[in-house]
Amino acid sequence: MYRICLFAGSSPGPDCSQHAALQLGQAIAHRRWSLIYTTTPGGLAELAASAAQAAGGETIHLKATERDLQSELFTVQFLLQLADAIIVLPGGLETFTSLFELLRWKQRGWLAHKPLGLLNTHGYFKGILYQLQRAHLFGFEEAHPLLYLSSDPALLLDMCSQKTAGRGA
Repeated sequence: MYRICLFAGSSPGPDCSQHAALQLGQAIAHRRWSLIYTTTPGGLAELAASAAQAAGGETIHLKATERDLQSELFTVQFLLQLADAIIVLPGGLETFTSLFELLRWKQRGWLAHKPLGLLNTHGYFKGILYQLQRAHLFGFEEAHPLLYLSSDPALLLDMCSQKTAGRGA
């Protein structure tokens, strides 16, 4: 079974983000995929998971047993081992930290075969993408297609699954 790992805000955010999370959860369930997440109650990933469950989908919820860095890193590493692809939804500093860590790991080849997608609800990630382009223009980063971007949850899932299907493994 194909498994999507979600990283998202720990609060529900605006209605447009909530709606996108619900659509994503439903789309994952309709494909008969699994949704893997770790979050605090009330966050966007939990909202997506509830929508997936309501649509008959499978969800896997992991959480760190303690609120310390080592426990959180172990949980994230375990999530990524289970996942076939990763999708990041809007969020705050923790979500940004996770996104940049994922990009760094992809750049180093540690997540080379795991597609990374951003659910760009109402252009939420536009500023981050701009800054990544600037880092390339200034010579700090190589240009690599490290991630997929869409405001449409179903299209983003298509993009991520095609990348995985084409990896030959």
